[in-house]
Amino acid sequence: MVRVNSIEDREITSGAGIARFDEKDCLLQAVKTAARMASTVRLEVPGSGRVWLNGQKQKFWTDVSNPETFHCAKSSEAEIRTEANPPELDEDRPLEELLWTTAYLGSGGALLTTCQLYDVVELSHWPNFTRLPHAESLMPLCSLLAHRPTSMSFAYRMLRIRPDEAFRFFSAAAVAGHLRIVSSQSGHERADAVDNPASKSETNGRDTGAFWQRLFKRISGL
Repeated sequence: MVRVNSIEDREITSGAGIARFDEKDCLLQAVKTAARMASTVRLEVPGSGRVWLNGQKQKFWTDVSNPETFHCAKSSEAEIRTEANPPELDEDRPLEELLWTTAYLGSGGALLTTCQLYDVVELSHWPNFTRLPHAESLMPLCSLLAHRPTSMSFAYRMLRIRPDEAFRFFSAAAVAGHLRIVSSQSGHERADAVDNPASKSETNGRDTGAFWQRLFKRISGL
């Protein structure tokens, strides 16, 4: 089995102590480019697989045997071409699932450069976890963001979620359109948050985090 891409597997930029990755570092930039084209196109990584997608219909079809290798390939390795009559494939899937999978696997535990940890966000709709790569810890995180808009920096600390899992989620959810920005923090406020990560609100949030974890387990057991 091929191991999911991790921070140690490739070079990733770092800022304010947070590992970052860019869309071109995985297949994400190529997927977005293909989705902007006016017709159905084939996106292929030689030797790894191919997908067909139609940005206007927000649909895609897949023929990928090794998702980790395919989605973690650099965008420069992808071949994109118009294909008016793609072969008969399984049912089409929403394009947001392709965006999620590429960002989640391509993250390697780093945070996408366009994501700001200190922006206050809320979950606009739940990801379909039955079809998407994910960690179990993302369930209570989604529950929290669906009920209480907050910053990802606060949310993952409050719920005691590993940073790499939180960064994978934030990158994938943002790209796939699952998150809505409620308020964007200024650069100065971001710097203050980095310098003082253990703020009073986060310290008080530990008890709240335990509450959300207990609540989620209780709901899951129904």
